[in-house]
Amino acid sequence: FANEVTPLLYRLGCSAGQCHGSFQGRGGFRLSLLGFDPDFDYEVLSKASRSRRVVPSAPESSLLLKKPVGEIPHGGGRRISRDSEVFAILRDWQLAGMPGPRDGELNGIKLTAQPSDVTLMPNQSQTLTVQATFADGETRDVTAWALFDVRESHIAEVNRTGRVTALRAGKTAVMVRYLGQSATVS
Repeated sequence: FANEVTPLLYRLGCSAGQCHGSFQGRGGFRLSLLGFDPDFDYEVLSKASRSRRVVPSAPESSLLLKKPVGEIPHGGGRRISRDSEVFAILRDWQLAGMPGPRDGELNGIKLTAQPSDVTLMPNQSQTLTVQATFADGETRDVTAWALFDVRESHIAEVNRTGRVTALRAGKTAVMVRYLGQSATVS
């Protein structure tokens, strides 16, 4: 749960302050801000509101999947498609019986972004790769689930997949975030 479900809710913006991560939540549904409390998020998804958000025996009919694909009205609009990896992860998590976060699962995560130092000429691009090393020693490519921000947006831009493009001469940094951890590329 903490290594897959929490990061994808974060990446989709569901746990952002403007959405369900708000201190009030949205539409009667509240997640921890930026996924910082997987235990809370697990309880909300799997047990709160009489477990109405999930249907382990038929995940495709769960609110957790029907709302973000747009089959039921959703204030956040359509966020995923039925053929997406995100849909598959949420469906498979429910089919597996909705296992919760394990103790210590997020302890000691180390995040690295490669390359750590990039020099680009205007209009040149470079794609970043993000890896997380977990407490058990497992290292996983989490580029698809990381969030990217560029410090000086007039100098460079970065897209959702980690592709950095120089716009003009200058110096800036890209902040990479995943599960409460961050790394910087300069």
